[in-house]
Amino acid sequence: MATWNRNRKAVIWSTVGTPDYMAPEILLETGYHADCDWWSLGVVMYEMLVGYPPFYGDDPLVTCRKILCYKETLVFPPEANISPEAESLIRSFLTDREQRVGRDGAAAIKAHPFFEGVDWATLRLPEAAPYKPIISSVTDTSHFDSFDERPPSTPNRSSSTKDHDLAFVGYQYRRYPSHSDVDLDALSVATDSVKSMRNSNPRDERGSSVDRGSVTSPSDSALSPGGETEGGAR
Repeated sequence: MATWNRNRKAVIWSTVGTPDYMAPEILLETGYHADCDWWSLGVVMYEMLVGYPPFYGDDPLVTCRKILCYKETLVFPPEANISPEAESLIRSFLTDREQRVGRDGAAAIKAHPFFEGVDWATLRLPEAAPYKPIISSVTDTSHFDSFDERPPSTPNRSSSTKDHDLAFVGYQYRRYPSHSDVDLDALSVATDSVKSMRNSNPRDERGSSVDRGSVTSPSDSALSPGGETEGGAR
């Protein structure tokens, strides 16, 4: 029992993160170690080379299903022109944790053919960058992909909402009520209750209840029927 508890504490069980980058063991809730980050690295590497995540879906549930069935859904489009070494490294990341590269440390990743020619000992030196882009000015964007801009048009509510949602696929937002919100709600309920009471019990301008049927003029109160005064004298 002590060994079981110790092994259970050595793994993590919470399901957190963006679905596109989650490893299968996280979704299956079987407990995971730090090696799940190598899966996420493989997803990021695929996205950088192809242009989109490997298991993208319009719905998070679809994405999770693709991740669990990665052996059938992991596809490399031919138009991406990915080198065999890059595909090999990505597949080494996006696999079962027992066969995943990096599970025993980063040495196996550094030794992969994809990183051939990289001097890891001097990689952090200022002049050791493996690729140095040549730019003409500080505003040169020639190394970035160019996209056709959308023509100006009247925004459509449905389309703009759809585009906005796609920009935040996999994210959720919920606003919890604060103390001020609770106080305002209570004040609103109290105000409605007072208005309801005033409508059911009419009041005069001074705020006191008045029986509209019992109001008499001074002349009526001076003489009662039969010619008697209020004191009973004729």
